Amino acid sequence: MLVSERRQRIIDILREKKSVTVTELRNEFGVSEETIRRDLLQLEQDKMLNRVYGGAYLGNIVQQTLPITLRKETCRDAKEIIADICGEMIDNGDTIMLDTSTTAYYIAKTLKKRRNVTVITNSLDTAHFLSSLDSINLICAGGRLIGEFQAFLDNSALKFMEGFYADKAFVSCTGISIQNGLTDSVVEQGNIRRVMLKNAQQRICIADDTKLGKTTLARIVPLDAIDCLVTNVRPSEVWLNELNSRKISCLYPES
Repeated sequence: MLVSERRQRIIDILREKKSVTVTELRNEFGVSEETIRRDLLQLEQDKMLNRVYGGAYLGNIVQQTLPITLRKETCRDAKEIIADICGEMIDNGDTIMLDTSTTAYYIAKTLKKRRNVTVITNSLDTAHFLSSLDSINLICAGGRLIGEFQAFLDNSALKFMEGFYADKAFVSCTGISIQNGLTDSVVEQGNIRRVMLKNAQQRICIADDTKLGKTTLARIVPLDAIDCLVTNVRPSEVWLNELNSRKISCLYPES
């Protein structure tokens, strides 16, 4: 197969699957992973796709719909910045809720030095990591596992979450706007996030700068339903003034 033919086939696969890993492409074409990485690099330079560590996805795909292995690497630096800020907000003895976002997963990784923190989550990936920490009390929703999200999102998970309350909820979204509030591209995920925010004393939205000003499929809550926005860069003055007028704190590096 010619290089041009292989690269066209990669685009065809992405149009069908929306995202793909280097390993999958290596197995598909019987070439080395280094060859696949060169293909992906060239296709990214041609503005045909977006690369992340371990794979690629189409540029118009919503991050939340990517497989979790790729989502962890998308905007990773921004997510780790947000996670570090959130980690400082968590006190020993707190009860917190973490949603299924990969940013919440990185928050979980900051808990190694905390003691007697109770974590309530519907994320299998986050639960698996926290299960290795003796200092964490872990409560995980059950129900039907959605493999691509490594999360429990069905009605049984929703009802489970309705029965718990927390000091702090750390909840992400696929879009946040002044007019439409927090929105989600997956309705079931948005429903559980809404319950987490409702049942927490302190309601914290975790969203990197690519999500500010965006509106996606379904509303989670209006903007007034959060107490704090944590993001990776200083928002615009319009955003800061709006948040201040609503008495919503905003945390970002050097804030």
